[in-house]
Amino acid sequence: MVTIEITYRGDLHCEARHRPSGQLVQAAFPPADRAGSDAFSPTDLLAAAFGTCLAIELGRIAEKELLNLAGMRVSVTKEMVDAPVRRIGRLCALIEIPVPLTSGMKASLERAAHRCPVRASLCAEIETGVHFVFA
Repeated sequence: MVTIEITYRGDLHCEARHRPSGQLVQAAFPPADRAGSDAFSPTDLLAAAFGTCLAIELGRIAEKELLNLAGMRVSVTKEMVDAPVRRIGRLCALIEIPVPLTSGMKASLERAAHRCPVRASLCAEIETGVHFVFA
């Protein structure tokens, strides 16, 4: 079990502290035009959790195979919906693998992406997509 401590700082800004490590993350209410955004929004953090979870899961598989995926990039696109309530409607990840892989390793990484714990924790109403670009 891990505890995250949230402190509301006022002016629609929060600070989250990961109790075990002491690391801090800032979050803020997103302005309508996004021009003045100075921190992740709470839904941005969920998208970041999805992308980092994918990267770490793939990294775990690669380490077992003594494969170095340093330089792998994951981009997550977040789409919001307004009805029936404002929420994330879709998260789509693009994973770019910079090293040549065998077809078997590609298949292993694709399977691992479907076992991402964050992805498995999302409600069924949030569509998720994962697309790979291999070197």
